[in-house]
Amino acid sequence: MFAGLRRWARDRVGLRSRPGETSTDRILAQLGPTEEFDVTIEHDGRTWVVAVPDLELVARVERRDDAELAARTAIASELGLRLDEVSVHVLDGD
Repeated sequence: MFAGLRRWARDRVGLRSRPGETSTDRILAQLGPTEEFDVTIEHDGRTWVVAVPDLELVARVERRDDAELAARTAIASELGLRLDEVSVHVLDGD
């Protein structure tokens, strides 16, 4: 009975482990981004060009406010990371 209750409680607060995941893995995941990148943005007519020079990635967004998420998404996809493992510092190229 108590084992089922503990499992239910873990699931309710998001502490369920993934196969092979240790408590240290969960703690490290909660600490924040692990990879940091500088990103440059330049206004190009009606869009913004988002560049990640370290990885030679380029994305295009319509709004400047979307630049950070677009860069993080491209980096995470390229490196096989979760989105919460990527942090960017946006630098205006103009």
